[in-house]
Amino acid sequence: MHYFLSTAFCLSILTMTTNLCGQKNYLPGSVTKINGTTETGWVDYRNWQKNPRSIGFKSAKGQEAQLSSKDLALFEVMRSDKKLERYKRAIVQVDLSPTKLEELDANPLPVFKTDTLLLLVLMESDLDLYFLVDEADDFHFFYGTNESEEIKELVHKEYIQEGTQRVVVNYQYRKQLLELAQDCKEINLKDMTALRYEMVAIMKMAKAINICLGNKPSYVFEAERQQFEFQVNAGANLIGYGIDSKDTNIDQAEYDPRLGLTAGVGINWQVPRTQGKILLSAELSYAQLKAEGLYVKPFSTLGYSRFNSKLEISQLSLQFGPEWRFYKGKFTPYVNANFVLNHFLKTNQSGSYVIEYNDGHTAFQHEHLILRDLRKNNYGLSFGLGTFLPGGHWHVETRFGFNVGLSLDAYSDDVFKSLGIALGYNF
Repeated sequence: MHYFLSTAFCLSILTMTTNLCGQKNYLPGSVTKINGTTETGWVDYRNWQKNPRSIGFKSAKGQEAQLSSKDLALFEVMRSDKKLERYKRAIVQVDLSPTKLEELDANPLPVFKTDTLLLLVLMESDLDLYFLVDEADDFHFFYGTNESEEIKELVHKEYIQEGTQRVVVNYQYRKQLLELAQDCKEINLKDMTALRYEMVAIMKMAKAINICLGNKPSYVFEAERQQFEFQVNAGANLIGYGIDSKDTNIDQAEYDPRLGLTAGVGINWQVPRTQGKILLSAELSYAQLKAEGLYVKPFSTLGYSRFNSKLEISQLSLQFGPEWRFYKGKFTPYVNANFVLNHFLKTNQSGSYVIEYNDGHTAFQHEHLILRDLRKNNYGLSFGLGTFLPGGHWHVETRFGFNVGLSLDAYSDDVFKSLGIALGYNF
């Protein structure tokens, strides 16, 4: 059972990831080709961790094409968070100096290679700013000015000081920006000396230079921010209880399903750069578990005890796992898979039993009894399939789940299985 739980949970996550990677994600956008023509349509937004070499584009007439830096001068896409992301074609010299510690050399100067790239536009003004993550996962900043069509890299290079094993840094980007800000009295050498080679710091300095020179940026890139959702839900579960014994003298028991109520509160975190399709969720819920049925076990060596019993359990659960919203429209369907930690707040057991002897006669006894010795803390899995209703707040979900590790009896494995439906609201 433990192997099954691990396999099922891992497969569900792998399926969500595989489908996300293989699915096209067309969002509103436009392309400007090298010949100067601009066309609106939809861009296949691929959540680029590295600057794309080519993109998928679908025209307003529905024609699909694959466009590269050989075709494009510019393209932009409107992300699902309603922020514009823009890329510009540029022929630039890129510093390909090694960045891994074991590969650093003693050359303090950049090693440039000319390449045609689609650079992420960080800022547009008199001083333009661009960003690149290359194939080696190294990042680079570039700048351009109205005085020149050339786009140059802001150079930052680590190298080994000759004759030593000491790592030193060529901070050329600070000198470059200081030259661009030479007419700004508000920006001085002290500001540049503390400037780090990272996006927030470089963008802040470039914006300050533009404003100081009287040129407010017309476009500033905004990264996707972490987004959270809170939810409440309530519903009902149809509960089934089973006892699978390892003792060949004990029959497997399946109790008749009973209806129980459930309610919970949760929080969802939208994974960045997935357009709100992949979320990590956590939910705290309360549920009633009810079961009624027959269980048979040996009575000494003389016969069998047949128990007619009822179980009523109040359970508190904490579940967490991924959710995949695989289509966004008027209705937004989704699937999720969760690992669940359970705690029994209250357990009531009652029933009666009859003893059947091997010689055929019976003895009847009726009393309140404890049938099973159950663990208060146990675990399980749950899987959900649901959809958001028009408006994007209310949702309906069907869930299948089961608890394992319930019994303290070494000769049996008790399992709660549930099939439920819940109505929830996200805000």
